Amino acid sequence: MIPKTKKAEIIRELEEFFNKAKAIYFTSVKGVKTFDLNSLRQKLKEAEAKGKVIKKTIIDLVFKRKGLTENWREKLEGSVMVNFALEDPILVAKTLKDFSKQNENFQILGGLLDNKFLTPLEVEQLATIPAKNILYGRLAGSLISPIQRLTYSLKSNISKLVFVLNNVNKK
Repeated sequence: MIPKTKKAEIIRELEEFFNKAKAIYFTSVKGVKTFDLNSLRQKLKEAEAKGKVIKKTIIDLVFKRKGLTENWREKLEGSVMVNFALEDPILVAKTLKDFSKQNENFQILGGLLDNKFLTPLEVEQLATIPAKNILYGRLAGSLISPIQRLTYSLKSNISKLVFVLNNVNKK
């Protein structure tokens, strides 16, 4: 049993993470080795995220304080690791999905995005979205493409005109 002062400190820390997080993912870590969990935590750290194994009663207290009333306990089974995406929610979803492929005991249970609960399938669909820098590259490419086509067309017409004038000059 956790002393009240320690529990209050944990709740305060979790509330801080809940406020900072852009998305929260719930995973089952039952049967996952500690070494593997530590490597996952390192990958999450690289993705600017935080993963913590938390008792469901404490999660419940934080949810109630945040005004989340949906019955989420039915969706979470076993030992639960709460993953806070502090920057890029998609990158964290990809990290969790990749880890679940490598570890059969590790399961994605769902998530929380914009105060809406996500199913495991929705979290996996988030993981299929390309990374932010790839999307920016695609956007830049689609914005510059019409300009490139216009300059190519103008260059092509000028080249043809020079070719015709050159042939007329030779005659």
